[in-house]
Amino acid sequence: GVVSCSFPCIQRYKLITTPATWVSPTSHIAPDDEWSNPEETYDGDIDTRGLVGINPGRWSSYLILIVNEQYIDKVRFYARYVSPGIDKIDVAVYYEGDWHDVYEGIFADREWVEKSIPDGIELVSKARVRFYNSRTIRYAASLHEFMLNTSGETAQEGIYFDTHAIIPYLPQAPYIVPAGATFLVRVYNDEEAIHNMSVSLAGYLQSKV
Repeated sequence: GVVSCSFPCIQRYKLITTPATWVSPTSHIAPDDEWSNPEETYDGDIDTRGLVGINPGRWSSYLILIVNEQYIDKVRFYARYVSPGIDKIDVAVYYEGDWHDVYEGIFADREWVEKSIPDGIELVSKARVRFYNSRTIRYAASLHEFMLNTSGETAQEGIYFDTHAIIPYLPQAPYIVPAGATFLVRVYNDEEAIHNMSVSLAGYLQSKV
């Protein structure tokens, strides 16, 4: 990114990247009301579980998991795998007004399984999960835990302006900038004299400098 101004000024900025963090959903929707204890799929405990009964040769109903909208790059889940039986999972996330597939297929039995969003980092508000029953009898699937990974956010630690060489610059308070964000910056003139000043911030600030 480039900071520029037409009046003499000091231009400084420093960027830092916060660590990526696994977060749990905050609520859920079970559209067909077929899930038992769905809240236990995001309670932070792999020893608890949500259950859903599935007819033979069918997919289960979806469990929709709501998350505070944020930039996400991958998901992970901890579920019971049974073969033949519950041997496929289908995971999708919601962004840009639609559902987008993340993964469909087999998975490890009661181990954390991570899957990246194919489109990369996206502003996600919810995820959905369902399981497939390959048996010839009705069987139950169990999802122990589901989480989403926040991508590393870029923080702008300060942009400093000094429109007079004799006035010390004052830092703005730090604030978090989502990845790929654009900025609007303005300058305040506290003198009686009129100054023609303009400040523009172009491009994306995405890396540590």
